[in-house]
Amino acid sequence: MAYIQKKEAGTDEEIWYGYELDTEILDLVGNRHVYETNCDFDLDLCTFTQATTDDIDWTRRAGNTPSTDTGPENDHTIGTAAGFYIFTEASTIFNKVAALESELILASSGRLCADFWYHMWGADIGTLNIYAKTGTTLGQVLWTQSGALSRNWFEAQIDFIPTADFKFVFEGVTGASFKSDIALDDIYITTGACRDPICSCDFDLDLCTFTQATTDDIDWTRRAGNTPSTDTGPENDHTIGTAAGFYIFTEAST
Repeated sequence: MAYIQKKEAGTDEEIWYGYELDTEILDLVGNRHVYETNCDFDLDLCTFTQATTDDIDWTRRAGNTPSTDTGPENDHTIGTAAGFYIFTEASTIFNKVAALESELILASSGRLCADFWYHMWGADIGTLNIYAKTGTTLGQVLWTQSGALSRNWFEAQIDFIPTADFKFVFEGVTGASFKSDIALDDIYITTGACRDPICSCDFDLDLCTFTQATTDDIDWTRRAGNTPSTDTGPENDHTIGTAAGFYIFTEAST
């Protein structure tokens, strides 16, 4: 978000206006480039483009993918069939590469954080690679993940200091069967270091630094798998998406 002060027409009042940024701007303090782009794919590919030297394109889609037993059920942003994401369609296209490129990011942007959500579920999931491409050279692998995970969206962050102007490349490699759809959503790239959360707890061991209040009616209950009541509550936790992971819930029985 950028804020610009300007005078309201017909008055002497000066008002700050906020603007969402989807591309590169020049920082007026310090004379350096500040980069920011954010894409949830709900309208289009934003500032990203399909590579021309790969095998297949990333496909923009809402709801589940066409193939059974692979891909997400919904997007990450809003978690319903109304939201969009991009994925690699692996049906009859095995062991092929789909590459999505960011716009050119200047080295003068300094340290950058790339934050994104990915989905890799299916019996023959391939590999997701993130590169820093300079010129026509794909460059170093900044991040990679191979093989099937649970049917959840996972977040990843890349802290990167460029030494030359470059593009981020999100490369999905399909596996040996149609059950290898890889999906991406909510890519956010901005100048500055990636920030660790102030507090984080997956409840797999305990309540971490959280405590039960003493002035309420009931306690939160830590549990794995589904809740005791039918037709309510989650089937599994969010962290790993299986009955081995824990979460907390409010037990409403009686």
